[in-house]
Amino acid sequence: CIRDRWDLADTGRTKEKCTQPGITVMTGGTEGKRKAILGYYPDAVVLDIGEQESIGTIADRVKKAGPIGHVIWMAPDHPVCKVDDEVIITGQEQGVIQLFRLISGLVEAGYGLKELMWTIITVNTRKVLADDDILPIHAGVPGLIGSMGEEYPNWKIRFVDMAAGEDWPVEEMFSIPGTSRGKQLGYRKGKWYSRHLVPVRFGGEYRSLY
Repeated sequence: CIRDRWDLADTGRTKEKCTQPGITVMTGGTEGKRKAILGYYPDAVVLDIGEQESIGTIADRVKKAGPIGHVIWMAPDHPVCKVDDEVIITGQEQGVIQLFRLISGLVEAGYGLKELMWTIITVNTRKVLADDDILPIHAGVPGLIGSMGEEYPNWKIRFVDMAAGEDWPVEEMFSIPGTSRGKQLGYRKGKWYSRHLVPVRFGGEYRSLY
């Protein structure tokens, strides 16, 4: 049996932006978060994706945007609260399913064999600290990113999970190098954490109930 453990991380940050040549496009997030990122990437192009847009339509829009080097995807903002099945389904349509369609659209547009930088930003999808409240709606994103990294090793992925209600350290965030496997980092209370899988050992003597 294994469990997650989050330890303080050396992010490998550089003094400059870690990105690829070409246009930066971003989608998702709140107006406030977009504005903060536009302060750092003033030439970034906002690419909003409708829930009913087909992969072919997304591919056409990607082609029209120009040569893309960096994709910033932010999970839609949802309050951390108890949610029912309908809310989860709606949230996934705007989240992990939308991300899947964006990935597919980029591949259809010819980016599957090109160098590409991704920045994936989620909020409270991981229990980094013991008192974290978890937002289950976007819990499928890490699995999708893991599969994307295996399928397209030429893509570099910067994958961060932020805390709800905290300001984002934009300059720090975008100076973290991407990796082909998209190892996820968590940001809590001004510190970065990385995830490790550790074995769980059960103490005590086993006694049969029979």
